[in-house]
Amino acid sequence: MATLNLNIHKVVCVDEIGGEWEEKFGNDEIYLGGVTISSSNIGKVDPFEIYADFDDGEVQEYNPPRVFTHLIYQTMQRGQSMLALYLY
Repeated sequence: MATLNLNIHKVVCVDEIGGEWEEKFGNDEIYLGGVTISSSNIGKVDPFEIYADFDDGEVQEYNPPRVFTHLIYQTMQRGQSMLALYLY
């Protein structure tokens, strides 16, 4: 078996949701979650808050990087492995 960590180094708010007027009075909350699928396991990454007060161009950095998920998978025939990760 082999392992794979998916780490988050930073998250960037490129553009807030809403028009120019709404952006002056509100901020975006960003949550991240996902589903992992490997040859030996299916798992859920529960949503967690990245930052509750994002404005255009703001960055949330993780130092050390935040571990998003840890995958354990088996090597299939001919050395091929199957991994999938879905973010929502």
